[in-house]
Amino acid sequence: MKLPVLTKTLTPGYGFKTLSLTGVMAVLTGVSTSAWSSPTLVADSTVSSPFVPGVRHGADPDVQVNSSNSGFLRFALASSLPTGVTGADINKATLKLFIATVNRAGKLSIRRVTEEWKEASIPVSGIAPALDLLTPAQTFRIRKAYAGHWIELDITNLVKDWIALPATNKGLALTAENGSLLDALIDSKENTATGHQAVLEVVLNKITSAKGDPGPIGATGAKGDPGATGATGARGDTGATGATGAKGDTGATGATGAKGDTGATGATGSFPTGNALGDMQYWNGTAWVMLPGSNGATLKFYNGVPTWTYRIGDDGPAGGKVFYVTDGGTHGFEAAPVDQDSGQWGCMGTPIGAIGRDVGEGAQNTADILAGCPTLGIAARIADEYSLNGYEDWFLPSQGELNLMFLQKTAIGGFANAYYWTSTEHTVDDINPDPFGNGALAVFFSDGSGGTGNGVIGTKNESYRVRAVRVF
Repeated sequence: MKLPVLTKTLTPGYGFKTLSLTGVMAVLTGVSTSAWSSPTLVADSTVSSPFVPGVRHGADPDVQVNSSNSGFLRFALASSLPTGVTGADINKATLKLFIATVNRAGKLSIRRVTEEWKEASIPVSGIAPALDLLTPAQTFRIRKAYAGHWIELDITNLVKDWIALPATNKGLALTAENGSLLDALIDSKENTATGHQAVLEVVLNKITSAKGDPGPIGATGAKGDPGATGATGARGDTGATGATGAKGDTGATGATGAKGDTGATGATGSFPTGNALGDMQYWNGTAWVMLPGSNGATLKFYNGVPTWTYRIGDDGPAGGKVFYVTDGGTHGFEAAPVDQDSGQWGCMGTPIGAIGRDVGEGAQNTADILAGCPTLGIAARIADEYSLNGYEDWFLPSQGELNLMFLQKTAIGGFANAYYWTSTEHTVDDINPDPFGNGALAVFFSDGSGGTGNGVIGTKNESYRVRAVRVF
């Protein structure tokens, strides 16, 4: 499923929230602002480790960041900011990056560059420019879902330092360090296909310029002579009212015309096929539309269109059992009416990156598992291959989704007192997968262990039960 393009504002060490540029200026500043500036990106490049002699990346269409590659960016501040601006005048500095690809999710670190470099010659003698390793790096969590989107990173303090000491502006480095599994591509200024080069937006506090001296008062011009007052014209006479004309006679009524011939009988209308007992069809203005229903569903009108709504415990559109609803019952989740099978989570010792815990993240987790683990018969593949009444869009639930199923296990029915796999992989810090790749979360359906908190961690080579779900 293609995601909508939106902007994500990331705060160091935390999650993200979506804000428009106007919202950023109004919400984050809290004071009146008078201007914002976008300094020119003068250089960007990737530096690989180890360095391949004769290979440089200054002209590449993207900047690569992973355990073997770091990105370097440099902006010209002096030519884009008003003369005399100090660090105290900077209200907000935001680095905007367009994430072209995310092969693996992880942490992105930003460090200050302390050594001069040029795009055409970096790295000199195969050695990357030195970085400030004494100041803690700013870190931001990058998810796979960010691919194809802009992200906004707050680097206000770094820009303030550059303004205070212009000679220290040698750019910044984008790195994946301290065991981060991040592997991502960021559009460079040489990317002619999109034009999504990195942008630095600087919002200034209101700056009041010194008031200049008043100019000299000009000489008063000579006063002109008053003109003569014209004479008032004479008022004309009121004209006489004309006489009312006489009313004409009413004309005679015409004779009734002859009755026309009876038109031809129209063709007999047809009713749509498939009108079995219990079927529901409605006319949408141009055609009859079938509304297949389910046991227990309720028919309601939304915007003039009849729509089936569901409650927990109803049969869903595919024939499963509804265990969660939204939008007044028009949408939600349904679980398969029976267990599919038992199987391993799969790929023991390999971190996949399927770390979504919340309701709504099970489908993406399942897609990540299938893409990263080719083993046959694993839990995610069992759920993905399930089919019921022609519906084939089933997936392995996330931890949050399986916890909802436990809470409604009586309404769903058919559960054993056993462990059931979720699609959520074990993480060490709620951000990155366990680097050893040995664990995933499960829920014990006898008492619900694992439904909340960090969950029950099962080793991936254990065989647990599988119950697939789908969204309607």
